[in-house]
Amino acid sequence: MDAARKALIRTMELAPEWDQYAFLLAVIDLLQGDPAKALARYEQMSIGWVWLTGLALAEHDLGHASKSNRALAALIRGHAGDSPYQIAQVYAYRRELDSAFEWLERAYAVPDTALIHVKSDPLLRNLRGDPRYRALLKKMNLPLD
Repeated sequence: MDAARKALIRTMELAPEWDQYAFLLAVIDLLQGDPAKALARYEQMSIGWVWLTGLALAEHDLGHASKSNRALAALIRGHAGDSPYQIAQVYAYRRELDSAFEWLERAYAVPDTALIHVKSDPLLRNLRGDPRYRALLKKMNLPLD
């Protein structure tokens, strides 16, 4: 995680206008148990789907279910067509597996280019033991291990 954090900080120095790098840095904050720090990072983001995804994740970890749900509802309302993968990330992270797989299927149907991260995305880790995850990988012609 420390190496990833350093790489992202350096990348942000080179391309500060890319919210996606700050998003990933905030994901590291979440994974290391600091949702307040992640939330502070997410609140600085200007791209709507990035901000709403991060807000839903961080508010969930802070125990603010209603705020997390409102952010997710706004993400779905405004970005269902262009960000189904991010919606799946939120559901997966919150352990709402049926909804996560539903949105991953939507991402596959679009197709959403973010699916290239499906095997490495730590926000999807709660899905990995589910047989539907292996089925999705198989459908995508990705290695199962």
